[in-house]
Amino acid sequence: MYVARYSFNPEYDADRNWSAWIGIDGSSAEDVALQIADVVQHPPALFDSETGEYYAWEDAPEWMKIDYVLKHEDIRYHEIARRWMHVHHEGLSCWRLDAETLDEAVEEARVKDARGEIEWGGFGFATIGAVKYVASVSETLHIFECNHVTSE
Repeated sequence: MYVARYSFNPEYDADRNWSAWIGIDGSSAEDVALQIADVVQHPPALFDSETGEYYAWEDAPEWMKIDYVLKHEDIRYHEIARRWMHVHHEGLSCWRLDAETLDEAVEEARVKDARGEIEWGGFGFATIGAVKYVASVSETLHIFECNHVTSE
């Protein structure tokens, strides 16, 4: 099956095969953890094993929140961007194509892109399984082949 997605480095995308939340990144995993500390689900209290004290999330020290997020959220390093990112899901965010051949996929993506039906963000699907970069439609729009997709 063919899918389309925008990318600055489609080869790396295929090798990486995971997608991050747009706009949440940092120079360290701790920077990312701090950014997402207020949007993840939190336990009713955090425990400091050194002092034996429990803290409500809003009263917990920053280091404790960062530690919690690092243990409970998926934060990975993106080698090309040289940034740490909050992983949204395994597989690549993408736009599903109906094409049965690569030539049809390139043309379908070109038409859908011209109509504004393919966007940089707001993807509708995520790839499942192995992903292979197979063609470029433009400098930033690319075609990938994958086993299957699921709704994002």
